[in-house]
Amino acid sequence: PQSTGYSGGTSFGGINNRYNAIYIDGAVNNDVFGLSSQGTNGGQTGIAPFSIDIIDQIQVVLSPYDVTLGGFAGGGINAVTKSGTNEFKGTAYYFWQNQDFVGKTNQTLTDRTGADREKVADFTQRTYGASLGGPIVKDKVFFFANAEIRKDETPTPFDFGVYDGASSEAELNNLASFIRETYGYDPGTFGDISDELDGLSFFGKLDFNLSDDHRLTLRHSYTKAEQLDLNGSSDRTINFSNNGIFFPSTTNSSALELNSTFGDNLSNNLIIGYTTVNDDRDPIGGDFPYLRIDDGDGLILIGSEEFSTGNQLEQKIFSITDNFKIYKNNHTITIGTHNEFYDIYNVFIPQNYGTYAYDSIGAFIDGLGASEYDRSYSLVDD
Repeated sequence: PQSTGYSGGTSFGGINNRYNAIYIDGAVNNDVFGLSSQGTNGGQTGIAPFSIDIIDQIQVVLSPYDVTLGGFAGGGINAVTKSGTNEFKGTAYYFWQNQDFVGKTNQTLTDRTGADREKVADFTQRTYGASLGGPIVKDKVFFFANAEIRKDETPTPFDFGVYDGASSEAELNNLASFIRETYGYDPGTFGDISDELDGLSFFGKLDFNLSDDHRLTLRHSYTKAEQLDLNGSSDRTINFSNNGIFFPSTTNSSALELNSTFGDNLSNNLIIGYTTVNDDRDPIGGDFPYLRIDDGDGLILIGSEEFSTGNQLEQKIFSITDNFKIYKNNHTITIGTHNEFYDIYNVFIPQNYGTYAYDSIGAFIDGLGASEYDRSYSLVDD
């Protein structure tokens, strides 16, 4: 009752989802830089941080009194992953969904906006995966592994008859031909488009029963996503398709966990995690400035998307947590530490190729000069 969907993520207690903490087996796994509306690594592409098939349990805490749980103002979400056992077990699965399986638009949204509920626009989501777990050495060493592929397609049709701008369809095609012949740049199409998301993830885990008092766990997860985000045309805007975004994202996350007991009254939990995230947002097509051309009551947009020409984020996150517990009669005394170390490289140079504004198609083709010009550049070498 205290959680709700928010911008692709989950809000707890009315707090923005960027203030949540997300863990996998107790190791930090949230988007520490904060660009993802989902609050997860790779979330800018829309990919999930892990396959649901690797999850054994989900723990969610709000305002916990446990001193070992902190670092968040919203909710703390810990995904406990599956482990192998003395029996070989495997799964294979395929999920498919489209607009016919989700009903009409959200009732809460339509109540807020006053709009009528409508059938959801066409889309297709496909997920394929398989898991296998079992013993390597019976009672001593176990493994669990998962692989998953995701493919999403969201077509956006466009009826040129609804466009309110001054130019005809033939004039827009002539504009595209002029750019191809004059500058050697293909602006793409302004008709029907389709957004795409391709995802690939692997997960591997090893559990070692070192002795009756010590258990070691090693795990690694890999997630790669490639999002093709095209800007569709509308009644007021003509977007040529190469004005879209190509967004690859790669996340590698590793963790070591050692659980130890020392007699009947002492225990220790050590977790060491290391995660790398590479988000590399790029324009589609060749290098070309961004063009904004006024078209009566409409607007024409062509060229490299102005916020994607210089946009890269690389993160390295190292975390170490150690909790030593002393059990004394009805009391538990915890002595511990939690440390996170970040190495972040962020490039953001909007309008790196330049942005030109023209009063009309004729002004651009006739070389009359731009009515406005913007460009950003870096003052540092790297």
